[in-house]
Amino acid sequence: MLRGLRRDIRQGSDGRKYVTYLVMQGLTNRFKAHVMAAHYANELGRTLVPVWYKTPECHASFEDIFSNSALAWSYQTKRVVGYDVARNRASAEISDMKGDPSDLLILDLDWQYAHMHHLTERIGGAQKFADLFAQTLNIRDDIKSRVATTVAAWGCPMIGVQLRRGDFVRFGMSVPTEHYITAAKIALAARPDASIYLASDATRGELAPFLDHFGNRCVFTESKGRDNEEGVRDAMYDLMLLSRCSYLILTKSSGFGHMAAQIGAVPYEWVE
Repeated sequence: MLRGLRRDIRQGSDGRKYVTYLVMQGLTNRFKAHVMAAHYANELGRTLVPVWYKTPECHASFEDIFSNSALAWSYQTKRVVGYDVARNRASAEISDMKGDPSDLLILDLDWQYAHMHHLTERIGGAQKFADLFAQTLNIRDDIKSRVATTVAAWGCPMIGVQLRRGDFVRFGMSVPTEHYITAAKIALAARPDASIYLASDATRGELAPFLDHFGNRCVFTESKGRDNEEGVRDAMYDLMLLSRCSYLILTKSSGFGHMAAQIGAVPYEWVE
């Protein structure tokens, strides 16, 4: 990651001030770090430059998902801003950074682990988070077009269900499928005109009990897997569709669905 950072920037000040961030986890953590860096950039009058590399947790580059114009940038001096997750404390708060002479501010890796509640509190609320997300992340046209086509075909309100498997199975954190079925039945009973959009990293076979139970009332597109560029684009597609639902049923302890609720201002419940 640091080798890539050194490769992508030029040494020597160009007279402008920049903010970037380090990330190495999945989509949700990357978005949290990005939005926090965007907040620092806005408040300090700096230019935000995403530096986002492929890792096993997210096997896609920034350009695989977004169309933000690439910037030519350089720096002579830098300052790293750390974050203590346990105490929600930054090594340098924005109030202390006004007029900082460093050409480049780097938010360190720990920012990606900030609790969503603490992060939104820092930047001024959930709506501010959604605004910064929309203003600083230009989703690729092919992904936006795919989302728009799907939403247009729905024809009714959707209850989004995020059913996470993958690494949650490996770490013993997965929730039984029956719990999602129960939650979805209750939600549908309260919204008889609605259908279900199911977002999951599982295979159709793994999801058979859920799909069989709800039949044609459930929409699901099987992912190509999250360990390749196409699979990560599928994940972004799922995230944006969940954000367009009217209600969400989410996997407890998973930030993916919570991110969709955050950017779409969608009410939700956890399944555990």
